[in-house]
Amino acid sequence: MESKGSDRLMFNLSADGKFSVKKAYKHLNESWRYVTGNQPSVWKKIWKFGSIQPRLRLFMWKLVNGALPLAKTIFYRTGYGVPSCALCSQDDEDAIHMGFKCPFARACWLASDIPLRTEQLPNTVREVLTQVLQWMSEEQWSMFASIIWAIWRCRNAKAYQGQQQSISLFFKYVSLINRETMLVNSCTGTVPGGVTMVGEATKRWVCFTDASWVNSWDTGTGFFLQEGEQLLAYGIQYTSSSCPLQAEAKALATAMAFVQQRGLHDCTFCTDNLVLAKEVSKIQPPIIVDWRAAKEFFLIWEFLQKNRGWNCIYISRSHNEMADRLAGLGRREKMDLVGFTYPIINGIC
Repeated sequence: MESKGSDRLMFNLSADGKFSVKKAYKHLNESWRYVTGNQPSVWKKIWKFGSIQPRLRLFMWKLVNGALPLAKTIFYRTGYGVPSCALCSQDDEDAIHMGFKCPFARACWLASDIPLRTEQLPNTVREVLTQVLQWMSEEQWSMFASIIWAIWRCRNAKAYQGQQQSISLFFKYVSLINRETMLVNSCTGTVPGGVTMVGEATKRWVCFTDASWVNSWDTGTGFFLQEGEQLLAYGIQYTSSSCPLQAEAKALATAMAFVQQRGLHDCTFCTDNLVLAKEVSKIQPPIIVDWRAAKEFFLIWEFLQKNRGWNCIYISRSHNEMADRLAGLGRREKMDLVGFTYPIINGIC
């Protein structure tokens, strides 16, 4: 049969054959839903399971969506480096290989509290999660994510620091993330009614601070920041102080510096040291109660003068137990740690 005209492109998703962004978007959206099947319930578990902390939720999201800087991803997007695994150099390093198929990852899973037979798992992380989340409890899911995160940390230690991977290093990272998860899940506090108030009423954001000090000058400071009853961030620091008052002032100054860096101009700071709360909240510069804490007192007073939306209040020790626990951990373990929840405050980490 003879052609009655020249060939032309047709968009077969519309009746008139004309392309439109709206129809293409609708088709892609429906295709995604078809391919992922029961994924909405999977994602709901990833984000809503209460026992998994925000850092791990975000890590798992990046893992599933190919957002981690793995060797294969970097190579095919930039052309730099090699796509092979940083740990075993046997296969290309994608998400499924790093987390489950690499020989080191397999050894970690067999040694862990969830001894998966990884050779029997599907070939994509998305399929693995679809399968395992059907039977996992919240506690198991939190441990599952912790194991993959620890493998990822071992991978980074080898790739960027040349540190030899080992099962003992893997368990070290599992212990670290489990400890952090415990802190995140317990870092909540409320400003009690009837407390001695210094300054204005409590603000939108509330930051609890405390210090732990011994005669050897060893000091631990701790703080955690909330919006309402929702934890936003927390910090632990090991430092030194010459007296308990200086230690308390250092804890408060550290928290204020952290909040200022995040651009929060409406915050109440809570301390269980009444002298500190009163002196730094005065209109005039603070009286030097103890010369060893003079520098920190004046620094805090300046913070409050420059940030008029801030105020400092005194709360009893019984209402500041969580900050006290963080400070004690910093002193005993000589730990420095800052953690964020998700979404990150004002988009800044």
